[in-house]
Amino acid sequence: MLHKLFLIILLSTGITTFAQKGLVPIYIPSSTPKAVYDDGDKSDFTKMGAPLPKFRITTLPLGTVKVVNGTEVKKVVVPSKNVTQDNVKSNANLLVMVFNPNCGHCELQTDTLERYLHLFKKSKLVLICAPSMGTYLESFEKMTNCYKYPKILVGMDSTAFIRKVYLYKDMPQINIYNKDRKLIRTFIGGASMDSLKHYIQ
Repeated sequence: MLHKLFLIILLSTGITTFAQKGLVPIYIPSSTPKAVYDDGDKSDFTKMGAPLPKFRITTLPLGTVKVVNGTEVKKVVVPSKNVTQDNVKSNANLLVMVFNPNCGHCELQTDTLERYLHLFKKSKLVLICAPSMGTYLESFEKMTNCYKYPKILVGMDSTAFIRKVYLYKDMPQINIYNKDRKLIRTFIGGASMDSLKHYIQ
């Protein structure tokens, strides 16, 4: 049974890598979310039991690098997209990580999550940074290779989500929401997999 499971994971990883072969995240000014809007809801979204605020994140486009006359030219082949809470609907817990692409702890936390992605059978994983971080997000995604994993959604906040949920203590901050999208746990400054695995489904 374990042998079959390992084979399935190995094959799906190979398919994912092949599907993304030659594509890398790129930053272009139009990738940045146009406006941060606030729906006016003054609820305290940081308390246990608080609902997941509505969010929209904008991903970076993926592109290929072509060399023309000895000069590298980037050609976009997959445009950026908007991801909302509707894209992460499931009957499992949701993990949302607020991070800064320049944060070393955030890189390490992302690497750790990637090593244990096999635990994410039904749970979704969303990484959200500030809308001004597009230029840094490109290098972060290339360094961590998180763009290669469909189970990880990475993007820039365009709904004031970070302002509503971030405790302004340390990064990364990981919020865990249950299947009803109520906050059940917050980790400040990252979390070990021993702590997180109890929440991953």
